Amino acid sequence: MPARSYQAVVPRLEPELLVGLTATPERSDNQSLLPDFDGHVAAELRLWHALDDQLLVPFEYYGISDGVDLRRVRWTRTGYDAGVLGDLYTGNDARADLIRHQLARKVGDPRRVRALGFCVSVAHAEFMAARFTAAGIPSLAVHGDSPERADAPARLRERDVNVLFTCDLYNEGVDLPFVDTLLLLRPTQSATLFLQQLGRGLRHHPGKTTCLVLDFIGQHRDEFRFDAVLPAFTGVARGHLREAVEQGFPYLPAGCALQLDAVARDQVLASLRAAIGGARRLTAELRELAATGERPRLARFLELTGRDLDDVYAAGGWTTLRRAAGLLADAPDGDEAAETDRVSELLGRLQHVDEPARLRTYRDVLRAPARPLSDLERRRVMMLESQLTHRGTLRAAEDVVGYLAARPPIVTELEELREVLEDRVALPDEVVPVADWSLALHRHYSRRAIVAGTGYVAAGDKNLNLQAGVLKLEDTRRELLFVTLDKTGKGFSPTTRYRDYAISATHFHWETQSAASVDRPSGRRYVDSPANGWSFFLFVRTQPKAPFAFLGPVTYEGHTGDRPIAITWRLTHPLPALLHDRYATLRPT
Repeated sequence: MPARSYQAVVPRLEPELLVGLTATPERSDNQSLLPDFDGHVAAELRLWHALDDQLLVPFEYYGISDGVDLRRVRWTRTGYDAGVLGDLYTGNDARADLIRHQLARKVGDPRRVRALGFCVSVAHAEFMAARFTAAGIPSLAVHGDSPERADAPARLRERDVNVLFTCDLYNEGVDLPFVDTLLLLRPTQSATLFLQQLGRGLRHHPGKTTCLVLDFIGQHRDEFRFDAVLPAFTGVARGHLREAVEQGFPYLPAGCALQLDAVARDQVLASLRAAIGGARRLTAELRELAATGERPRLARFLELTGRDLDDVYAAGGWTTLRRAAGLLADAPDGDEAAETDRVSELLGRLQHVDEPARLRTYRDVLRAPARPLSDLERRRVMMLESQLTHRGTLRAAEDVVGYLAARPPIVTELEELREVLEDRVALPDEVVPVADWSLALHRHYSRRAIVAGTGYVAAGDKNLNLQAGVLKLEDTRRELLFVTLDKTGKGFSPTTRYRDYAISATHFHWETQSAASVDRPSGRRYVDSPANGWSFFLFVRTQPKAPFAFLGPVTYEGHTGDRPIAITWRLTHPLPALLHDRYATLRPT
């Protein structure tokens, strides 16, 4: 089955797969499905988009402090020691009574619910089932060896029992659309596991309007990472989590609610402050890994620690962390070390790069720094230079290659960063719509990389900080249109909040600057194209600081109004589903 057919499959996938196949590469169902699409994800639908599109029922999430102190529970690479957690929760009558009372408080009559309770061990599940049943809420403990396993779903559907307490059984691979309540009774900082559990309650079912989620939160160790889970089901970026918690998550998908009690709120905020602990914390984590005999590459470090790439570069870069952890013992120190660490931090500006051919160019030229560069390689190296030199004069491509090649830790970092970035790429093909530009269709670029990739700036130029919404390349009669869709920020005045949005996958609505008129050359350049020899190219981003996606050449199709002129462009290359959904969602009202 070709990759382009993937969209037709999406609505039938499990909720945890619906939020993005790339999120769970270790799962056998993903491994069996991805080869059907040549190993590529042509489109992905995140949980919050699925909720907005009413493909899933909304959730009502309540984070409730349970008073259990987890700070002395042994911590392992995969989280808390499950055996110790099980001992802590099993037999804890006070916690079991709190869970039961909170359920009754939220639903009124617990005999009406169809709930799943996710426990840390079989003993914990059996304890909870016994406590609930004794309190008049019929429940079962269901696990791999339980005799009730086969009949349990039907009994829950008919409300013969109201809660199935389970351990590692209903996380995935089972269809229970009638489940309307989830009891999260064990901590997890795995976004994959959390989404799998949440997915058990988000299926549509007659009479079901929401899914109630009760998450019981203890006093966590500093290693516990709420920032690994919260973005997965709220859509809030990690950098904005503290603000969202403080404000009560005001921007959730339609119909959803998220509420933390006062104690849980303070615990989550404390965890977020600790998680974003900067270079010292990440250095300690890297040093701990090295002490086990493993000197991980960047991808492995991110996997083992649950860190994001942005964490590494917010802490100074991968080389900087490796030096601080004592893993660069033979590297130069003093001024040379400081310069190398400076470049390491600057490589964080490449985090958005999703063009594998460009990433491989950096690997290839640094492996053989003395060989001549092709024109394409030279242009791509200048795009890299545009990220490394924000002030001063741009160096020639050959000088950039020599400068980087003389710093082996940076060469290593670029290669390990390439591995991480290339693994994220979803689009299978790279199309270059303009032969003399080093820009691929539907890939993302900073503005500085764009002006370098088109050849507008070259070695010896100083000013790369071009902020205008258009850039005219007079010698080739080409014009670059830079569009920021979300104009609610303070960087936009009422006079510059133009109505730009995707009309469809093939058409885009764009407004000129307010001074442009159909009676003046500033407007005629657009409405008389392409007969006048001018061609236009669209670059679109969602937020002011986000990278631009290159949407390729566009052709004038019509216009309305004047000062500004509202122009409808026809895209030569239709938008992929993911970009279309993103851009159409930001259509102004």
